[in-house]
Amino acid sequence: YSFPSGQGGIFGGSDRAEDVMIEPGGKIVVVGSTRRTDVTDVQKPALLRLTTSGAIDTSFGESSGFTVFQL
Repeated sequence: YSFPSGQGGIFGGSDRAEDVMIEPGGKIVVVGSTRRTDVTDVQKPALLRLTTSGAIDTSFGESSGFTVFQL
């Protein structure tokens, strides 16, 4: 699975899913990492949440459906 963007990942870099959890209400949380190759080429932890139908849940994160953690 790639974290979304339209350019192959959240930031157009390479993404990796590490684990998946189903919330009690049926929403799907994907834990992994993303690499923004146009800036730092550093892999950063990321979370993505999908609705019960598998669509990106835009009520999660900053209305994007995903969150990238800055370390």
